[in-house]
Amino acid sequence: KLTDAKERAYFTQAETKIFLSLPDVKDQTGYRDQALLSTMYATGMRSDEICSLTVGDVSFLKDGKASILIHGKGGKSRRIKISEKPATILRKYITHRRITNQHDRHVFSTQRNECMSTSALEEVFSKYLLRAKTRNPGLFLADTYTPHSMRHTTAVHMVEAGVPLLVIKQFLVHSNLSTTEIYAKMSQSTVNEKLKHWDETYW
Repeated sequence: KLTDAKERAYFTQAETKIFLSLPDVKDQTGYRDQALLSTMYATGMRSDEICSLTVGDVSFLKDGKASILIHGKGGKSRRIKISEKPATILRKYITHRRITNQHDRHVFSTQRNECMSTSALEEVFSKYLLRAKTRNPGLFLADTYTPHSMRHTTAVHMVEAGVPLLVIKQFLVHSNLSTTEIYAKMSQSTVNEKLKHWDETYW
């Protein structure tokens, strides 16, 4: 997972499935966290982008998907679509909060603030990361994971799914294609690890 002398931690597909299943949806906070983490993965949003997301930025479509307007850094905005499963989770959460028609309200809040701060997001992420590592000692082995790791995860999984790099570049609004190409290299390193394991285990 080393890239250009810099490590970018990301979750494998198995780790992502585990991580997204950790929030207890019977709990009010867990219900929020399920929507928060699944939206982060579905969109590849940066921390400040997910925290500033408002109800008015989200449009639920007839096909069950959702269209999300993301206000990025440098005043750059983009609109992306997310698939039906994360869209349904997000829609149910917004409905649960009874803010569907309050377009200026922030989607994700805390008990203290109407708009979740990036530091609060880091606390949420760290809580589930600790839980993930405790319950799965053989997984989540990178030295450092941050909320931005979810963005890396989204990019790597898109590469692994065969999504063209130019599409990923547009989806994540990278300034240069070279940034997107890093994820192709990261994905190849995963392939190499899997092949090495297969070679050592079965031959």
